[in-house]
Amino acid sequence: MFKPDKSTAEIKVIPVVSKGEKIDGKVALDLKIFTEKEDWADAIDGFCACAEKIFLTKVHKEKGAITLIYDEKLDKDSYTLEICDDVKIFASDYYGAVYGLATVLQLATVKEGKFEFEKIKISDHPDKDYRGLMVDLAREWHPFDKVLKYVDVCYFFKIKYLHLHVMDDEGYVLPSKLFPLLSKDGRKYTFEEIEYLCKYAKQRGVVLIPEIEMPGHVKVLNTYYPGIFSDTIEEGCDVAVFTENGIAMGVDTVLCPGSESVFENLKKLICEVIEMFGDIEYIHLGGDEVNTLVWEKCSVCKEYMEKNNIKNAHELYCEFTARVTDYVLSKGITPIIWEGVPKEYSHMISKEVIVISWENHYQMTDELLEGGYKIINGSWQPLYIVPSIMPTFDWKTKEILDWNVYQWQHWWPNSKAFLNPVNVEPTDMVWGAQISAWQQTYDAEIADVVENLAAMSERVWRIERKRTLEDYARAFHILKMKCFNLIV
Repeated sequence: MFKPDKSTAEIKVIPVVSKGEKIDGKVALDLKIFTEKEDWADAIDGFCACAEKIFLTKVHKEKGAITLIYDEKLDKDSYTLEICDDVKIFASDYYGAVYGLATVLQLATVKEGKFEFEKIKISDHPDKDYRGLMVDLAREWHPFDKVLKYVDVCYFFKIKYLHLHVMDDEGYVLPSKLFPLLSKDGRKYTFEEIEYLCKYAKQRGVVLIPEIEMPGHVKVLNTYYPGIFSDTIEEGCDVAVFTENGIAMGVDTVLCPGSESVFENLKKLICEVIEMFGDIEYIHLGGDEVNTLVWEKCSVCKEYMEKNNIKNAHELYCEFTARVTDYVLSKGITPIIWEGVPKEYSHMISKEVIVISWENHYQMTDELLEGGYKIINGSWQPLYIVPSIMPTFDWKTKEILDWNVYQWQHWWPNSKAFLNPVNVEPTDMVWGAQISAWQQTYDAEIADVVENLAAMSERVWRIERKRTLEDYARAFHILKMKCFNLIV
């Protein structure tokens, strides 16, 4: 049983701050904000835009109430906040500055045309760098203005990474000059919109991670470019396997990893996405739920396996993943994949690749750690938001607050994390955690995203639990109203 920290529990900020001290009294200040550090001008712009949405009033970029100050002595991503006669935020890097500004947004009220704050001192930093949200844009179309709202939610609750699932069997939502048939009018974004999204996210300290699925979940590639991403379907290849949700994965859902022309076209698509998103650090390359039975019957794959001394389709799966992730690494970008490759051959894949451990079915979390991989906790239970599952397994605030970043569980009987959670020892190799929202429209999922994401941020920003459910709920009751004002 944890012991609540009374000094921070009453400070109505989510996630809970590292250290905080309330001081008697309040202060009213003009709606002004300023920084002398030119590199942080974007952060000021993001704050002003969000404050205007929350408080329905304009904040002026000039000296006065709030000052953002560079302090090289602070650790990266950390900030200190002093609210007394004015508001001072100290940080040594852009992310620390953004997190300090988000805290100010959460603490502020506006009355009679002025900011009003309770006096307080805060020293704060995240325990884990990776605090993520995945949004499924491929299966259920999200209008562009709604995508921007996810960025704002991430900013408000100090979520650093927004993982965009832009491709699946059902569609591809990015524009493409190389493969223009992939995306359809009314269900795709423009190059100009992606450029704007990148700038919008940068202002708010949110790192975008686009995901292109492979070698499974690629029906859209095979539908609109037959023969380009897989070879002609041969008689006897049309075998299907099923996911735990009963979704059929047929022959048209996989690439042909034995074809060099397929691999060359994949590289072109990857490069186009990298160029579109600009100076990105990470790209997600899928890697889960692959129907490898198709490859065992494919003459092109069988010839490739014989030529390269590959024993079976599982080894081919890992060999393909190694080739494509090595290619991305050669571009100076870190690949992320879903837990999907079998343990027997995962040693073929570079240890620089980051793995989201979500199911404990293809490979156990502790096995991934023993193999030397940095991992992200994507535990289905309680971090997934899925309509086909959630009516029965409706995980909300309490379940997430009772969870921790070193724990995995699954509702599926075939998972080794079924009933009994998988727990690992605390380690920096667990980079953080991610909420994944699947197969829903914005309107259907946004309330669950706000509630669950805030709770996850609470448990990943601070690994040690600091608040009771009741103390947390009091803070969330206030902040959810601000958040919904931000995204209305």
